[in-house]
Amino acid sequence: MQIRIFNISIHDDGSQCEALNRFMRGHQVLQVHREFVGGGSSSAIWCFCVEYEEVLQGGGKSSRVPRRKVDYKEVLSEDAFAVFSRLRAARKKMAEKDDVPAYVIFTDEQLAGMTELGELSLQVMKKVKGVGTGKIEKYAERMLALFNAEGAETP
Repeated sequence: MQIRIFNISIHDDGSQCEALNRFMRGHQVLQVHREFVGGGSSSAIWCFCVEYEEVLQGGGKSSRVPRRKVDYKEVLSEDAFAVFSRLRAARKKMAEKDDVPAYVIFTDEQLAGMTELGELSLQVMKKVKGVGTGKIEKYAERMLALFNAEGAETP
C-alpha cells in the first residue's frame, strides 16, 4: 500500500482538484481520507490522504490488485496527451524497424511519465521509472530524433 497527500485550497482554480482526480484515475485507489482544515477564510484547505496499491510495471501484477488498462486521454492533460501521442507514433516506427513489440522500447506508462516531467530530453528519460541505462543507450537518441521529426510534421 502507498499513500499520497493532496492539499486543496478553498480558493483553488480547479488545477489542484484536477491533479487529485488525474492521480485517482491513474491508480488503484483503496481508500480516501479527507479532512477540512480551517485557518480562516484565507488559509482553509481540504486535505486528502489517498491510499492506493502500486501496480507493478512490465506485465507483473500486484498480488492483490488486478492490473487495469489506463486510458491516458483521461489521465493526461490535453497538451500532455498530444506529446504522448507523438511519442507513441515515434515508438511505433522504431518497433516496426527493429521488428520488436512496441512495449519493449518503452511502455505506455513510461511514455506518459516522460510527458509529465516537462520538456523531453535524455535527462528527463532517465528520471522515468523503469527506464534504465540499457533503454537509454539503445533507444533514447532515436526516440528523440523521431519525436522531433514527428512534431515537425504536425501542423
